[in-house]
Amino acid sequence: MATQPQNDGPAFGGSISFSKVVDLSWPVHPGIPQWPGDPVVEFETVADIEEDGYFLRRFSMGEHSGTHLSAP
Repeated sequence: MATQPQNDGPAFGGSISFSKVVDLSWPVHPGIPQWPGDPVVEFETVADIEEDGYFLRRFSMGEHSGTHLSAP
């Protein structure tokens, strides 16, 4: 039987606190910097219902595109 990994917080054993978040991200678009060989950035319109104000796009990109795609 497999066991579930334990996550008891940060690896150093303390808590994380901060007073300011600095977002260094750049807008995601097909022309963002790419490492050679990485997948291209692609956007696809999935739904566009103007009368309801609804618009949905799907995008695909490598995780190392631009300034990276990662959670804080």
